[in-house]
Amino acid sequence: MGLNIKYEDKDGNERTLDVLLVSDITSGKLVTIEYEHTQIHEGKTFTVTEVTDLTNAAVRDILVVSPDTLEWAHMVWEIEHELETKIQFYTGTTYSNIGTTIPSFNRNGNSGNIATTKVYHTPTITAVGTLIATIQQGDGKKAGGSDRLANEFILKRNTAYLVRITNLTASNNLIYVRLNWYENISGS
Repeated sequence: MGLNIKYEDKDGNERTLDVLLVSDITSGKLVTIEYEHTQIHEGKTFTVTEVTDLTNAAVRDILVVSPDTLEWAHMVWEIEHELETKIQFYTGTTYSNIGTTIPSFNRNGNSGNIATTKVYHTPTITAVGTLIATIQQGDGKKAGGSDRLANEFILKRNTAYLVRITNLTASNNLIYVRLNWYENISGS
């Protein structure tokens, strides 16, 4: 089932819209995917995962550093924890030691693109910066929770961000952090 609307591509070749507009073979409906999903297909989406067991009242700092390029990172997070936990997100963080790299992976295994936004754990923080968000979840030793930031943050160029996770209990608290982001040039 093709669309018999013709156009000329940039090289002067005659094409039909069925090359651009894909329809479902069963229903004939137009097939679409979300923009963020196209970024995976284009090899521009990356992920990092950090799992740690925080002891009594311990803090885990994760530093995210955006590059000084035209590529902007559009980031969301997913953080799960066994017990009561506070999650804070800061911008303009300064540090004396950047910490240990958390390897990032391209979400399109066939792409050779490498993330320009870098993520680290256990940095030495000299100033946390400006608080953007605070989330506190769980109920002492009885319940944990999870937070999934579905609304993305577009990270400012050449800026350090801090995700600070604090165990608010006297027990060990298993923490799972996943950061997902895509990078593209502003306006593209």
